[in-house]
Amino acid sequence: MLSVLADGSPWIWAASLWEFSGKSRENLDIYHALEYLAAKGDLLFKKGTQEYSVWRDSTKRDLLEGGAKPLLERVRLLASVEGASQPNGRHLLLRLRRPVE
Repeated sequence: MLSVLADGSPWIWAASLWEFSGKSRENLDIYHALEYLAAKGDLLFKKGTQEYSVWRDSTKRDLLEGGAKPLLERVRLLASVEGASQPNGRHLLLRLRRPVE
């Protein structure tokens, strides 16, 4: 199976599907995954706060040590409590979710 590594932009996943007829697996690169998690932390806690720093550090550790699936559950739980209604909350969740399905 072919792997497509990208930044999570929907048009790239669509192009991958079109070009490879669903015979590829889309993977979000680590840089952008961490960037999206930091943005989610900013929505939740505001950048510069202690809570934001704890979120950023713990999600980075969780992603690097445990992979995407456990972290995805954490983000889904947060989205069910606060998230999808906030600006960009659902968009960030979808970007994080896409590579592991």
